[in-house]
Amino acid sequence: MVEIESQENPPIVLLADDDEMMRILIRKSLEQSGFWVEEVENGASALKLFKSLIPDVVLLDVMMPGLNGFDVCKEIRKLPEAIFTPILMITGLSDIKSIERAYELGATDFITKPVNWDTLGHHVRYLLRSGKTAEQLHKSKEALLISEERYALAAKGANDGLWDWDLHTGNIYFSERWQSILGYDYGTFGNTLQDWFKHIHKDDLQHVEITLSNHLEGLTEHFEHEHRMHHKDQEYLWVLVRGLAIRDTNGKPYRMAGSVSDITRRKKSEEQLIHNALYDTLTGLANRTLFSNRLSHAMQRLKRNQDSTFAILFLDLDRFKVVNDSLGHQVGDEILKTVAHRLELCTRPGDTVARLGGDEFVILLEGIQDIHDAEKVVERVQADFNEPIQLQHHQVVHTCASIGIVMGSPAYDRPEEILRDADTAMYRAKSMGVGRHQIFDPSMHHHVLSQLHLENDLRRSLEVNEFIIHYQPIVSLLTGKINALEALIRWQHPKKGLLQPNDFIWLAEETGLIVPIGDWVLRTVCEQISQWELSGLSKLRVAVNISAKQLLFDGFVDSVARIIDQTGVDPGVLELEITESAIMENLQIAKDVLHRLRDLGLQLALDDFGTGYSSLSYLQNFPVNKLKIDRSFINQDDSNAENRDLVNAIINMAKSLSMDLVAEGVETHSQLEWLQNKSCRLGQGFLFSHPLSASDIEKLLASHQNLLKKH
Repeated sequence: MVEIESQENPPIVLLADDDEMMRILIRKSLEQSGFWVEEVENGASALKLFKSLIPDVVLLDVMMPGLNGFDVCKEIRKLPEAIFTPILMITGLSDIKSIERAYELGATDFITKPVNWDTLGHHVRYLLRSGKTAEQLHKSKEALLISEERYALAAKGANDGLWDWDLHTGNIYFSERWQSILGYDYGTFGNTLQDWFKHIHKDDLQHVEITLSNHLEGLTEHFEHEHRMHHKDQEYLWVLVRGLAIRDTNGKPYRMAGSVSDITRRKKSEEQLIHNALYDTLTGLANRTLFSNRLSHAMQRLKRNQDSTFAILFLDLDRFKVVNDSLGHQVGDEILKTVAHRLELCTRPGDTVARLGGDEFVILLEGIQDIHDAEKVVERVQADFNEPIQLQHHQVVHTCASIGIVMGSPAYDRPEEILRDADTAMYRAKSMGVGRHQIFDPSMHHHVLSQLHLENDLRRSLEVNEFIIHYQPIVSLLTGKINALEALIRWQHPKKGLLQPNDFIWLAEETGLIVPIGDWVLRTVCEQISQWELSGLSKLRVAVNISAKQLLFDGFVDSVARIIDQTGVDPGVLELEITESAIMENLQIAKDVLHRLRDLGLQLALDDFGTGYSSLSYLQNFPVNKLKIDRSFINQDDSNAENRDLVNAIINMAKSLSMDLVAEGVETHSQLEWLQNKSCRLGQGFLFSHPLSASDIEKLLASHQNLLKKH
């Protein structure tokens, strides 16, 4: 027996139907029953996909363009691997000849349209469970008889109402079941066409009359219609009415008979499936599918009439992840629902508000005059976001959004293009701070493309060895001798030339490439130190910058230890520079990592000191050997007393903690003299030397220059 309870490997269903909405409904229904559905829109695609997919079950619509369902069924059965694959035919044809043809061509079973959504999953499950007997049925001469017998029993137990209309007398026989479907006792319903039609919903009546008339006139092969009928208890229910006219030798109808089925549950299931396919389950807003459809219509209207102006607003909640992670997903969901409601209140009835997923929302503003109308809506949204969100248990949360704005243009061909540009504008707004908005400009897209190309180049650069290391001396302000070196990465880009760290390190951190790049820098520096020692140069400490991403990377310490071991370098001559912000990103992890690095014998320096927290308490708790005063404090005008006071305080603090201190960015003699007067021991900057290649540094070290007398 085939079991499908396990969701790890759900049974695969291949669905072929040229009706997109029918595919959506069938897929949603079967997915809810635990199946995996792969769908195609024609017979040729079904055959091609079958050969590569080998599904567990095949569902084929009979009427498809090109190869119809019968043809596809026939071709599938020719395949050795498909002899016993259950094939379920979906047809609007209920005549026995069509059914016989389906079985003759190898169909396992069939269902008729409209599909009963409540039983579809059970039907497919039954086919799977009866798969073991498919071979016997296929070989049995009685297969067709068994299928016809099953169909006859199914028709008998379908519980449909029957009707029989004598066109000569006008009398209609309504069966007991017909009358009970509408809530009537047998014999109390009436027996005329008027008795029937007066129960039909007024919005459906005209179409029922036209459909019936077309069949009686011979324009259609059979009569079939879904509509609402009035129940005796003042309720409307959905019914499916079918019928077939019997004609004389002249083709004139004299009798017509058929059935009625209560399809109310199926209609409700269908409506729910449609709703689930088009609306966000959490907020009730339109989802991406429905929004894209409405946006596509708006774009088509604009191409026909350039006065049909519209705009797209793309919203992303600022710092939502922090709130979600700290307060929990339940609170996060409550915030999203509140935001969705507020956005609907900020827009007009004709506008569309949608949730794309996560904390991303979009608004389609139609019938506006210009960009100013869109900005007015943005102002309303931002003003509304200024109001705190009152959650359960009296909890209050403040939130705001970054918003990108794009005006509709005939130049756009696809919805995803305009959504892409709105997303780009939103990220530009987010880069400007919280609660900001930005109107899209084509230059933004060019900038994004440029970044994408740079990222691709960056991924390639390690493989083709485009990175180089320059070294800048750290100088004793007492003797002018080189005390240490700082290793600085450069990228020799094949088209852009020599790029500084500010041009690409941020991108390396965003993409995670900073980890392999950082490993390369550390290994290259260690190898260079070993070469210098072998060549007889004096042993100097070399500092290497470490980013927050590297520091918090799980395998960072092990990687450092491995590089030291493989290169044979003395860890005491290697210094790692970490910024304050990197430490403060996760204090506990940073503290543990720094202590493990110190245990390896490395020296640790705190870079850009003074720009962040500059807390004495964490300096005392972290194993830091050296402080580096940020260049922004050194490169100030001599009259900037506030900065000079801060530098003086840092110098005194370093002395009290017995830490080395380096002043970065020393460029003038007056800066040098001031630092010397304050007893700052070490300095670094263009006054002494620019960053140099390894070979130029070797020459400088060999010359034993006094860099205080360089100028």
